[in-house]
Amino acid sequence: MPTPAAPDVFISYAREDRDTAQALALALEGHGMVVWWDREIPLGRDFAEVIATELDAAHMVCVLWSRDAVASGFVRDEAARARDTGKLLPVRIAEVALPLGFGTLQTLDLIGWDGAADDPACRAVIDAVAAALAVHHAAGTAPMATARNTRPLTPRRPALPGNRLTTWLALAALLVAGLSWGGWNVFQAREARFHLGEGLKAQFARDPNLEAARAEYLFALAAAPDLASAHYYLGHVYAQLEQPGAAREQFLAAIQIGEGLDGDQRREAEQLLRTLDADAEPAALVSAAPELDATASASPSASVSAPLPSPASPPSAANGAAPLAPSKAALNVERLEELSRRIPAGTDLARETRAQVDALFGADAQARLSATTALALTPSQSSEAVPLAVERALAGLRGRPDDPAVRSGVNATLALLHNASAMTLLFGQAEIGQLLDLAAPLSPALHGAADKVRSRLAGAATRAPVVFIQIAVEAQRPVAKALARRFAEAGYDTPGIELVGPNRAPSHSEIRAQGSSHLGLGRWQRKQVQELSGEAPALLVLRKADPRVDTYEVWLDRD
Repeated sequence: MPTPAAPDVFISYAREDRDTAQALALALEGHGMVVWWDREIPLGRDFAEVIATELDAAHMVCVLWSRDAVASGFVRDEAARARDTGKLLPVRIAEVALPLGFGTLQTLDLIGWDGAADDPACRAVIDAVAAALAVHHAAGTAPMATARNTRPLTPRRPALPGNRLTTWLALAALLVAGLSWGGWNVFQAREARFHLGEGLKAQFARDPNLEAARAEYLFALAAAPDLASAHYYLGHVYAQLEQPGAAREQFLAAIQIGEGLDGDQRREAEQLLRTLDADAEPAALVSAAPELDATASASPSASVSAPLPSPASPPSAANGAAPLAPSKAALNVERLEELSRRIPAGTDLARETRAQVDALFGADAQARLSATTALALTPSQSSEAVPLAVERALAGLRGRPDDPAVRSGVNATLALLHNASAMTLLFGQAEIGQLLDLAAPLSPALHGAADKVRSRLAGAATRAPVVFIQIAVEAQRPVAKALARRFAEAGYDTPGIELVGPNRAPSHSEIRAQGSSHLGLGRWQRKQVQELSGEAPALLVLRKADPRVDTYEVWLDRD
């Protein structure tokens, strides 16, 4: 009978934690690992003998620390034996102080784990085991095989004593170097999995700390640059910190390395990379929406070729712009909100947005992370997602404020609000104010996030939304003037009409909403252009723009 393969992982646990041990065993086996955990000893075999044999043979020993495990002398003995042989991986499954001699060891957490194999905390344990096994096979198996297969060579002539001494010194140096290399790699692998676990704790905490998570993932990658899961989670952090370029680099690295990502993670990273790698969009006319007066001028990279004229200036011969003074009327939020609701979002966008918001408050921590990142990278969904998220957050805080899913959803909602446009905030200011009042007292982190949103909300009512109008030929000027009058009457600022020429004009008329500018207002503008020109323009989003006020560009086609 062939000898059974040595287990990759030995799971040590108290009998009261059998269900958790079984769930972890299944998760590890799902990643191709050989696991020994069952306490049912074959008939006729000595219990202690079987345990000792499997414990010694296993490459890794995963000890599940709970209150019952800490009190179990049997578990403590197994843990001590694994620690002394350098193959212990401690995992807490409950909030307990570890026994004397184990408190200083790097420990992963599965506290509150429901047994789902796709839970981020479970993935961290799987990644740690996989990394340790990789080091074991690289630093242990390969050198031993080389040693077994090396045959002594018979010298052609007797070696001199000095030659033998030199040979032994060289072999000793190589041995020390090999041991140092192997020990360093083991140390680096342990460091990497420790910092990965710490990053996951910060990112998936009740109140996430993205800056702390970023630092831990960077530490993990410094120790193990090919740790795909660290690249993957760091990509999410950068996306939520509004650093799309850095997020792209991390998702690309995760996909290229591949090993350590499951199928869902890889597919999601590829989808997010496609979002970040979308076709180049046109440059925004005014990417930061400065004060629109006689001093406002275009940067070399912008699409405007000359300063916008002041109301007292004559039309510019250079660009044919006819002056239109910005609206001086008080901002009419109620009127603009009514216009934004006239044309609802399409069915597909509405369905997708609702699914994302549902995921923000769902039980699956990975799905919450994915939805938060997707919304952070898709400003066009902001105006649709904010009212739904605020409604869900209010209901959750009033009913289940301590539910981890609710707290995670509230954090995600506050992040959405911090990046939402001025009009989106003003249209929902009553409900947003209630949400901030309920969230702020729950923790210092939520208090700080709420203060940032209050600051954004306070500054939102300072300017009306802005519409730039671009025409390709002079024949379009009457339509442009009629549009400008409609926009001004509705409460928009309309700084001017610019003649851009056929070469710069698009082949089909477009409404370009900058950044997270409210899409409901963009749909209303689209209808006005269609009524006056007879053509329904496309509604695009300039994702790279980040205006301080809701800003739109109307481009009439070159024909």
